[in-house]
Amino acid sequence: FLKEFELRLQAKWLNGIEMQLTPENNLLLAGYFNESRYYTVSGVFSLIITPDLAILSSKFEAFSKDVLAKFIEEKDREKTKELEDYKLNHIAVLDNSSYFLLGERYYKYIERNYDPRTNITTTTEHYNYNSIIVSYFDSLGNHIWTDRIPKYQNSTNDFGYFSSYTFLNTGSEVYLFFNDTDKNNE
Repeated sequence: FLKEFELRLQAKWLNGIEMQLTPENNLLLAGYFNESRYYTVSGVFSLIITPDLAILSSKFEAFSKDVLAKFIEEKDREKTKELEDYKLNHIAVLDNSSYFLLGERYYKYIERNYDPRTNITTTTEHYNYNSIIVSYFDSLGNHIWTDRIPKYQNSTNDFGYFSSYTFLNTGSEVYLFFNDTDKNNE
Protein backbone atom coordinates (compact mmCIF):
# COMPACT_ATOMS: atom_id res chain seq x y z
CA PHE A 1 0.00 0.00 0.00
CA LEU A 2 1.37 3.36 -0.97
CA LYS A 3 0.10 6.79 -0.06
CA GLU A 4 1.72 9.98 -1.21
CA PHE A 5 1.88 13.13 0.86
CA GLU A 6 2.43 16.46 -0.79
CA LEU A 7 4.25 18.98 1.35
CA ARG A 8 4.69 22.52 0.11
CA LEU A 9 8.11 23.56 1.33
CA GLN A 10 8.14 27.12 -0.06
CA ALA A 11 11.84 27.67 -0.79
CA LYS A 12 13.05 25.14 1.77
CA TRP A 13 15.24 22.12 1.06
CA LEU A 14 15.44 19.13 3.38
CA ASN A 15 18.89 18.31 4.69
CA GLY A 16 18.84 15.20 6.84
CA ILE A 17 15.77 13.15 7.69
CA GLU A 18 15.24 10.52 10.37
CA MET A 19 12.14 8.37 10.93
CA GLN A 20 10.85 6.65 14.05
CA LEU A 21 7.60 5.30 15.43
CA THR A 22 6.18 7.03 18.50
CA PRO A 23 4.63 5.07 21.39
CA GLU A 24 1.21 5.79 19.79
CA ASN A 25 2.44 4.18 16.52
CA ASN A 26 2.51 7.52 14.73
CA LEU A 27 5.21 7.82 12.10
CA LEU A 28 7.56 10.63 13.01
CA LEU A 29 9.79 12.22 10.37
CA ALA A 30 12.09 14.99 11.51
CA GLY A 31 15.30 16.66 10.48
CA TYR A 32 16.98 19.77 9.21
CA PHE A 33 16.21 22.10 6.35
CA ASN A 34 17.95 24.99 4.65
CA GLU A 35 16.92 27.91 2.50
CA SER A 36 19.99 28.13 0.28
CA ARG A 37 20.13 24.75 -1.51
CA TYR A 38 23.57 24.17 -0.01
CA TYR A 39 24.36 21.43 2.48
CA THR A 40 23.69 23.76 5.41
CA VAL A 41 21.15 23.96 8.24
CA SER A 42 18.84 26.92 8.85
CA GLY A 43 16.16 25.21 10.95
CA VAL A 44 14.30 22.06 11.95
CA PHE A 45 11.14 20.37 10.75
CA SER A 46 8.83 17.61 11.93
CA LEU A 47 6.05 15.66 10.30
CA ILE A 48 3.80 13.30 12.27
CA ILE A 49 1.57 10.83 10.40
CA THR A 50 -1.08 8.79 12.22
CA PRO A 51 -1.59 5.03 11.66
CA ASP A 52 -4.60 5.81 9.42
CA LEU A 53 -2.23 7.93 7.24
CA ALA A 54 -3.53 11.37 8.24
CA ILE A 55 -1.08 14.21 8.85
CA LEU A 56 -1.27 15.03 12.56
CA SER A 57 1.38 17.74 12.48
CA SER A 58 3.65 19.41 9.92
CA LYS A 59 6.01 22.06 11.29
CA PHE A 60 9.01 24.01 10.02
CA GLU A 61 10.91 26.44 12.23
CA ALA A 62 13.93 28.47 11.21
CA PHE A 63 16.55 29.01 13.89
CA SER A 64 16.43 32.42 15.55
CA LYS A 65 19.46 34.70 15.63
CA ASP A 66 19.96 33.73 19.28
CA VAL A 67 20.15 30.03 18.40
CA LEU A 68 22.51 30.64 15.47
CA ALA A 69 24.72 32.75 17.77
CA LYS A 70 25.42 29.63 19.86
CA PHE A 71 27.07 28.01 16.83
CA ILE A 72 28.62 30.90 14.88
CA GLU A 73 31.54 33.00 16.08
CA GLU A 74 30.72 36.63 16.72
CA LYS A 75 32.91 37.92 13.88
CA ASP A 76 31.02 35.74 11.35
CA ARG A 77 27.43 36.34 12.49
CA GLU A 78 26.61 39.10 10.00
CA LYS A 79 27.59 37.10 6.92
CA THR A 80 26.65 33.58 8.05
CA LYS A 81 22.92 32.80 8.04
CA GLU A 82 23.03 28.98 8.12
CA LEU A 83 25.08 26.35 9.93
CA GLU A 84 27.70 24.63 7.81
CA ASP A 85 28.91 21.03 8.08
CA TYR A 86 26.21 19.88 10.53
CA LYS A 87 24.89 16.37 9.89
CA LEU A 88 21.80 14.79 11.43
CA ASN A 89 22.69 11.55 13.21
CA HIS A 90 19.79 10.37 15.37
CA ILE A 91 16.27 10.88 16.58
CA ALA A 92 15.50 9.80 20.15
CA VAL A 93 11.78 9.41 20.95
CA LEU A 94 10.89 9.42 24.65
CA ASP A 95 8.04 7.47 26.28
CA ASN A 96 5.82 10.58 26.30
CA SER A 97 6.32 10.97 22.48
CA SER A 98 8.48 14.06 22.84
CA TYR A 99 11.79 13.67 21.06
CA PHE A 100 15.30 14.92 20.46
CA LEU A 101 17.13 15.46 17.18
CA LEU A 102 20.86 14.85 17.56
CA GLY A 103 23.41 16.06 15.03
CA GLU A 104 27.06 16.90 14.87
CA ARG A 105 29.44 19.17 13.03
CA TYR A 106 31.43 16.81 10.87
CA TYR A 107 33.89 17.50 8.10
CA LYS A 108 36.89 15.80 6.60
CA TYR A 109 39.83 17.18 4.71
CA ILE A 110 42.79 15.55 3.01
CA GLU A 111 46.30 16.89 3.24
CA ARG A 112 48.93 15.80 0.71
CA ASN A 113 52.63 16.55 0.95
CA TYR A 114 55.09 15.86 -1.81
CA ASP A 115 58.78 15.40 -1.08
CA PRO A 116 60.78 16.15 -4.24
CA ARG A 117 63.91 14.56 -2.77
CA THR A 118 62.31 11.12 -2.41
CA ASN A 119 59.55 11.54 -5.00
CA ILE A 120 57.04 10.34 -2.38
CA THR A 121 53.65 11.85 -1.65
CA THR A 122 52.18 11.33 1.82
CA THR A 123 48.43 11.60 2.35
CA THR A 124 46.83 12.44 5.68
CA GLU A 125 43.05 12.28 6.15
CA HIS A 126 41.77 14.54 8.92
CA TYR A 127 38.41 13.67 10.49
CA ASN A 128 36.72 16.39 12.53
CA TYR A 129 33.76 15.59 14.78
CA ASN A 130 32.93 18.78 16.61
CA SER A 131 30.01 20.41 18.44
CA ILE A 132 26.81 18.42 18.92
CA ILE A 133 23.51 20.10 18.07
CA VAL A 134 20.49 19.01 20.15
CA SER A 135 16.92 20.05 19.34
CA TYR A 136 13.98 19.15 21.56
CA PHE A 137 10.35 18.80 20.40
CA ASP A 138 7.13 18.16 22.32
CA SER A 139 4.81 15.28 21.45
CA LEU A 140 2.96 17.38 18.85
CA GLY A 141 6.13 18.22 16.92
CA ASN A 142 6.53 21.75 18.26
CA HIS A 143 10.17 22.82 18.43
CA ILE A 144 10.89 23.81 22.05
CA TRP A 145 14.64 24.53 22.04
CA THR A 146 17.97 23.94 20.30
CA ASP A 147 21.32 24.00 22.04
CA ARG A 148 24.98 23.37 21.34
CA ILE A 149 27.15 20.93 23.26
CA PRO A 150 30.76 22.04 22.76
CA LYS A 151 32.95 19.20 21.51
CA TYR A 152 36.18 19.02 19.59
CA GLN A 153 37.54 15.74 18.33
CA ASN A 154 40.07 15.37 15.55
CA SER A 155 41.71 12.22 14.33
CA THR A 156 43.90 11.30 11.38
CA ASN A 157 43.98 8.28 9.09
CA ASP A 158 41.59 6.20 11.21
CA PHE A 159 38.22 6.91 9.52
CA GLY A 160 37.20 8.82 12.65
CA TYR A 161 36.71 5.73 14.85
CA PHE A 162 35.65 6.74 18.39
CA SER A 163 35.71 10.42 17.42
CA SER A 164 31.96 10.86 17.15
CA TYR A 165 29.44 10.20 19.93
CA THR A 166 26.84 7.69 20.98
CA PHE A 167 23.67 8.12 23.02
CA LEU A 168 21.44 6.23 25.43
CA ASN A 169 17.68 6.79 25.42
CA THR A 170 16.15 5.62 28.72
CA GLY A 171 12.65 6.61 27.65
CA SER A 172 12.59 9.62 29.96
CA GLU A 173 16.10 11.04 29.39
CA VAL A 174 18.84 11.01 26.77
CA TYR A 175 22.52 10.67 27.70
CA LEU A 176 25.41 11.45 25.36
CA PHE A 177 28.84 9.82 25.55
CA PHE A 178 31.85 11.09 23.62
CA ASN A 179 35.60 11.70 23.68
CA ASP A 180 36.63 15.33 23.85
CA THR A 181 39.66 17.57 23.87
CA ASP A 182 41.17 18.47 27.24
CA LYS A 183 40.33 22.19 26.93
CA ASN A 184 36.56 21.43 26.87
CA ASN A 185 36.77 19.25 29.99
CA GLU A 186 37.29 22.30 32.20
